[in-house]
Formats: sequence, C-alpha cells, structure tokens
Amino acid sequence: MGYEARLAKARGAFVFKYFQFLGLLYTEIFLDRPTTDPVAFRAGLNDFVQRQKRAEPSPHAFTAFEPDDLRRLAFFMVTGSGKTLLLHVNLWQSLHYLRHGRHPDALVKRADRRREFDSILLVTPNEGLSEQHLKELRLSGVDAVLLVEDRSAQRTFEPRVRVIEISKLAEEISGEGVSVPVRRTWPESLDRKRGDVCAVRHRPGIGSAS
Repeated sequence: MGYEARLAKARGAFVFKYFQFLGLLYTEIFLDRPTTDPVAFRAGLNDFVQRQKRAEPSPHAFTAFEPDDLRRLAFFMVTGSGKTLLLHVNLWQSLHYLRHGRHPDALVKRADRRREFDSILLVTPNEGLSEQHLKELRLSGVDAVLLVEDRSAQRTFEPRVRVIEISKLAEEISGEGVSVPVRRTWPESLDRKRGDVCAVRHRPGIGSAS
C-alpha cells in the first residue's frame, strides 16, 4: 500500500491496523466515486435515501444530497485509534484524486480550473493539540506551520497545512489576545463564497474531517 510505505519511510517501520485500513478504504471509495462520475454517485446516494424512507420512518427528515454535500466527509474515532496518522493519509488521498480524478470539480470549484486547494486548515481545540499536530505532520513529511506564525508564501511541491485553534478564528480582530480574521483563510483573489479551502477539525476523542 503506497500510503503505508510513505509513512514508514518518514516515520520508521509502520503497518496499518485492520480498522485503520478499513477507514482508508472507505475514504478511497468516497473520493473515487464522485471524481469518476459525480452524477451517478449522487443518484445512487439519493436512491438509497428514498429506499430507506420507504422502509422505516426515521430517515424522513433527510433531504436529497446536493453536489456540495459530497465535498464533506466525517470520521468519528475513539482516542488511541490512530486518527492523527489517518488524517495525514486522508490529505494525500484528497490531493491524489484532486490531481488525477476525471472530475476534480467534485472536490474543488475554481474559475481557473486549477487542481489544487487554495488553503488547507487544521483546526484544533487548543494550543497543546496544535503543537502536537504540528509535530506529527512534520514527522510524516507534511509541510505544516502554525497559521499565526506563517509569514511566508513559500510552498513546497505539496500545499502547506496551516494549524490554528478554533478560538483564534474570528470575524474581526478584537485586539485582545491572538486572533486571525476568518477572511484571511480565503485567498484575496477569490470571492469568499468561492474560496476553496480544505478544512479539518480535531476534537479530543472524536476525529472529524471535512
């Protein structure tokens, strides 16, 4: 498995556990389907929702999937299950399908049609986890920096991951403590509603990515 070998090369001997492999396989399928045929993928999901509604009452509040809904994926994993390293691989998986998928617009909508994210954010609940993630990203060979310390436009072959605590994101700078205006996470050259940002949020005990 290429991702496993990539982690092993950066971090030393490493083998995924069966449940980690299952999570990566699910992600691989989820990214492959919409970038291969987004219309068929969405139709299949909506057909499943309709069948579930006919079978039992609980899903009746679910609405049909829209194209933008397919750009979000969440994982819920217990502490110690290895979600940090899966997050690194999920990043590589997303970049692979963005660059090589037949329909990259299923992941990113850009007027210039470039196959890349303008920004990749890792949002954490506190500074301790930000430092931990920064260390782990670098151990895996991922270019990463704290958003509040990033003063450079320098980029490596792969995009830089910027790490920040959710408490430091604000609509406007208040003047108290350290804060980053949300608009800074979007590129100046793009309309804010069209800015293509890959965001990952980490909560202790629960991992979620979108």
